[in-house]
This record gives sequence, structure tokens and C-alpha cells, in this order.
Amino acid sequence: MGDLPAGASGTLSFVVRVNDPLPAGVNEVLNAARISDDGARGADRDASDNVADDSTPLNAAPDLALTKSDGGATATPGAVIAYTLTYANTGNQGATGVVITETVPANTTFHAAGSSAGWSCADGAPAGATCAFTIGSLPAGSGGSVVFAAQVNASLPAGVAQIANTASISDDGANGSDLTSDNNSATANSPFSPTAIALLHFSATRAGEGVVVRWITGIEIDTARFRIYRSETATRVGAIQIAEVVSRGSATSGESYRVVDAAAEAGRNYWYWLVEVEADGDEVAHGPVRLTGGLSAGFQVYLPLLRR
Repeated sequence: MGDLPAGASGTLSFVVRVNDPLPAGVNEVLNAARISDDGARGADRDASDNVADDSTPLNAAPDLALTKSDGGATATPGAVIAYTLTYANTGNQGATGVVITETVPANTTFHAAGSSAGWSCADGAPAGATCAFTIGSLPAGSGGSVVFAAQVNASLPAGVAQIANTASISDDGANGSDLTSDNNSATANSPFSPTAIALLHFSATRAGEGVVVRWITGIEIDTARFRIYRSETATRVGAIQIAEVVSRGSATSGESYRVVDAAAEAGRNYWYWLVEVEADGDEVAHGPVRLTGGLSAGFQVYLPLLRR
């Protein structure tokens, strides 16, 4: 600035741009400035007023959002519905203490094997149980997804038309109130369809030629064919059809089926679905069964005969 005569003064501007977004915990901008000279005319008579600071509060907060998808599943007795929960912080500040909360839907139990690891519920937790998934810190602009799976009871009360599931996301509020709270919950309604087959066994097992998918039916009512789908996630969204088999059973007897998935790679995790295609074109999905690394997986169920 140079020389400043006695009794003279002036004004300077110093402008900063606030980062967008802001990390969690930041709620103000602090700035300090100092004035000094070269000391050639003697020491400053009062150095206590040579420093000035200022604090500017910031108007920033997280904005959590949650969406849910059942992958187009149709709920059938004994089937596993895998819900994909996609979460994000679309606000301009990071969030802390982020938790997704689920409630096990009516007429189902929690299915741990089909869910992401980390849910607070034990496998088989009953309908109405509250399950939490802790995310923790979630910076602005970031997000992810988790899977919550529920297995439909083998026997359901008359009149059940769907399996309804609602989830919500929240934080600890330490970084301000959520900017838009109406997108903090999401619901998926999976239509219920009584199965036209009695599925006794459905499994996927690694073998020398790839993965062998087997299923056994007790009866098949108006069943035209079966389709097998494979995915690398617990949701049918994006699943690949690997086979289609013509029905060989009847209303009084079932059949045993075997399909080889020669394209399945060793050491990878896969999920398989069995989809029954009925004579009128309706489809009913069963599964998924999970194949982890070099291990086999499957389930065996005994379902009541429900005629439409």
C-alpha cells in the first residue's frame, strides 16, 4: 500500500467465493486481516487494533433423497422380493449420521441372504420388524445403493393383493434441516399372484461345464414354459435370460428340469430367477437363488395349491 500519512484512511475490498458443495460441519466463513508498516517511523502506538476478523454464517444444508425398486417383481408364495434402495445427498453440504430405515412388510420375513450385508435385523425377522442400515457420513453430491430382501410367506390370508414396502432415510441433523424432506421416503408395491405351480426345489450349483440350474415342480396348472434369468446383483433389473424350457408337467403331476449356464464365469457371484410363463401370457417369478463364488445355493419350498 505504501505510505499512509497521519490522519489518512482508505478502504479495500477482498472477495472470496464459497465452495459448493461444503463438507459436513461447516456453517460459517471466518476471515481475519492485519495491517502493519515497516517500523521506520517507530513502533505502532497501539497494536491491539491492527487485526480485524469477521464471521459470515452460511446458508447450506444436506438434501437426502431415496428411491426404491422391486425390479418389476410379482409376489408369489415363498418368493424373495429384493428391493434396491438408491440414496443420494443432492444438497450443498455433507450429512452425518445417515441411516436408512426399513420395516419388514406384512406377510413376509426378512431375507438376509438376498440383502446387502449390514442390516440390523436377523435373518427371518418377522413382519413389522424395524431394520436399519447405517451409512454414516454422506458428502454432498454422493450416493449409493443397498438391497433389502423379504421372503413372502408360504401361506397368505385371502384378499391379499400386494406386498407393500416403505423405506426412509435420515441424518443426525447436525448440519441443518434437510432442504427437501418429501423425498426422504420411498414405497414399492409388488402385486401378489397365487402361483399356478407347486415349486418343490430350485437351485444353482457350480459344475465342470458352468452352472447347473435345477428345479422340481409338484404340479403345473396352465403353465406353458419356464425362463431362467441371471444377474450379477440381487435385482432383476438388467437380468439376462439364459434359457427357455417348455413345460412338461400337468395339473396332476410335476416334472424335474435342468439347465446349464455355460456362460457363467468361475468365481463370480450370480443370482438366478425362475419365471413361469402361463398359457395366457402371465408371468410369475420365483427366487432369486444366489451363487457366491465357488459355492452353490438354493432353496426348497413347499407351497399350498392355490387355484385362480
